[in-house]
Amino acid sequence: MFVDGRFGGGTIGRRRSVMVPRRLKTRRKPGYFVETGVLPYRACDGERCPWVGVAIPDQRQDQFVSMAAFKEQSFQERNALSAKAKQAALDKLRAKPPVDEAELAERRAAAAAREEEKARLSAEKKAAREQEIADKKARAAEAAAAAAEAAAAAAEAAKPYIPTMPTEAEMKAARDARYAARKQRAGKK
Repeated sequence: MFVDGRFGGGTIGRRRSVMVPRRLKTRRKPGYFVETGVLPYRACDGERCPWVGVAIPDQRQDQFVSMAAFKEQSFQERNALSAKAKQAALDKLRAKPPVDEAELAERRAAAAAREEEKARLSAEKKAAREQEIADKKARAAEAAAAAAEAAAAAAEAAKPYIPTMPTEAEMKAARDARYAARKQRAGKK
């Protein structure tokens, strides 16, 4: 861990990035600036510059961790590993107990029952879907018939009223009805 309290109030556990002028990123021996009298940058209002007399840490030094080089396997090593893996697989297969015929028949029967149940459920689902489609079509047909009826009624209501002249037979029937009513009223008196 990088712990340093000199650059910005002490950071523990993480590296603080420090603003360092480019010309100072080269490594100098401790006390270089004190010996030469050259300040790395302007002192802040008379305060002592934090870089004076302080060795600049080499940040590149601990950034990279060296790793061991990758060891390429030879053909013989790869072949031996492959043979060992095949032998382990064979040993594992030979160690398995043989399957009992009764247990195998039981498994097959259970699988057949599962398949039948699955087919039954699928058929029920398909029938329900087809029934739903038929119901939807019937509702659509009823709605279309109702809409046509409503449109016919609206068209009938929108037609202007044109009085029609009664025929001679209708006029005679109306006159006879009035005459009979008048006779009936006169007979009651």
